[in-house]
Amino acid sequence: MDRVFPDDLPLYPEDLAICQRVYDALRQECGIEHDPAMCDLLAWHAITYYRRGVKDEAQLRHLAKSTMDQAQRQILSTGAGRLSD
Repeated sequence: MDRVFPDDLPLYPEDLAICQRVYDALRQECGIEHDPAMCDLLAWHAITYYRRGVKDEAQLRHLAKSTMDQAQRQILSTGAGRLSD
């Protein structure tokens, strides 16, 4: 029997709606509306956490925000500015 990985499972409209709400809220909250690379990273994290079992919207938002905060700190500490620079 073939093994099914979380990243291989489809996302249904209700799944995407949760991820979209998290993405929209955090994009503004993190101040990355005009940074395509950071927006892509945020979307990837939200979907990845969701696919790995984080279905609660508040928890998904918390994890994605923590990850984005860490990414922004790491970028700033290297002096690279934003990812799209």
